[in-house]
Amino acid sequence: MASANVDAILAAVLLLIGFELIDSGRGSWISHINGARMIIEKMIASGSGTGTVFSPLRSWLVSNCLVYDLLGSSFANSYLPRGGELSMTTMSLLQDAEGNHCSSFPAALLPLIQAGAQILNINDVYMFPDASINSGHHDALQLLHAAKSFDPAAWATNLQPRSPADDLLHRTMIACAHRTAMIYRF
Repeated sequence: MASANVDAILAAVLLLIGFELIDSGRGSWISHINGARMIIEKMIASGSGTGTVFSPLRSWLVSNCLVYDLLGSSFANSYLPRGGELSMTTMSLLQDAEGNHCSSFPAALLPLIQAGAQILNINDVYMFPDASINSGHHDALQLLHAAKSFDPAAWATNLQPRSPADDLLHRTMIACAHRTAMIYRF
């Protein structure tokens, strides 16, 4: 098996393991995520959340917390409060995580997870096949289209200058696996 395929499979497995760990039913992770979110929101609100102020370690820690926060929000039984669109600072931190989080999850796909969770928490998108009866169905189709429109090769090419290794093919395969997992979830 080609090493790029192994990397893509392992990335998808790590993502699914993360989902299983977060959704284990115990809910103990929620208090940790909520605490981290409060700290991060206070840093951003106080103005210390600009990307230039964070040390590389803090940027890594914050971006990884944000990734797990958004991944945790993807479950219909999640108790995490969600609201509105992600700020520019948050998106910048999520983009930092693209190159250093264990899953190398594309930041462009993370808001789709958040939006999908909001749709599932508000509507049963599969309740009615007629989109005119169920607006959540239409919203879910838009998210599916956005996930399908994500270009893994372009993402990996743009990330390459920030990557510590010459891993364009591997990152492309990983991004393809993440996009496929997102489409599967929708």
